[in-house]
Amino acid sequence: MKYPHVVSSVTPVQAKTLINSHDYSYLDVRTREEFSEGNVGGSVNIPLYFSITIEEQLNDDFIADIAAVFERDSLIVVACKSGARSLAACELMLNAGFSGVVNMRGGFFGLRCDKTGAVIDTGWLDYYL
Repeated sequence: MKYPHVVSSVTPVQAKTLINSHDYSYLDVRTREEFSEGNVGGSVNIPLYFSITIEEQLNDDFIADIAAVFERDSLIVVACKSGARSLAACELMLNAGFSGVVNMRGGFFGLRCDKTGAVIDTGWLDYYL
């Protein structure tokens, strides 16, 4: 039986520090359309889903696409729009044997809110990184 992994998470500011250390790469798992709306310079875009409409279409080649770009021991900050898809992507990657992945809470655009509407995770853009 496979147990879920505990995915390490970092804030956008911590992610920027990891990337600036030149040890970590930035993997953006948003759709190509979302990526074209704004992205982190030097990032790699491999969508987890091809569409985020009601009928989400999972990228069945996601792990193969990742493996074509990254070694399984690569250090990778994984991000999306707000942090939910990147968390799922990290879990998939860890299950596939990638060991150096961390999720970026808040994603690129942030704005994840609690039930009261208060922002609980700010994104990369919110910090003007």
